[in-house]
Amino acid sequence: MTTRDAGPFEALARTFMTPAKSGVYLTRNELLVLARLTEASVRVNERPRMLVDILRSAQTADELIAMVDRLADFTRAQLAQYEALASEYPSTAAAWRPWIERARRTLVLLDDTRHDIAL
Repeated sequence: MTTRDAGPFEALARTFMTPAKSGVYLTRNELLVLARLTEASVRVNERPRMLVDILRSAQTADELIAMVDRLADFTRAQLAQYEALASEYPSTAAAWRPWIERARRTLVLLDDTRHDIAL
């Protein structure tokens, strides 16, 4: 992303779309589904750029909150998968722990973002 891409949507996209930071991986196809669910227009591009475009397509704060809620739903689903794998295969729990913690931090970030938008 270029220096012109230094706004809040870009910062959120950089964090969310970097699995080592967010604990989740959102594919291009999942971004296209998000765009359809939220009636956003988006072209296939780099994943962070696609997410920024989806977020920018929101016409109202309520639409933006709905998009953030969808990202949180996706994050909760990923978190549930990690926790299930750690529980089902206890010998892998240590490997899943960092991903679980990252996903939990991402949920806090998304919740904070949601509250900031609502203000």
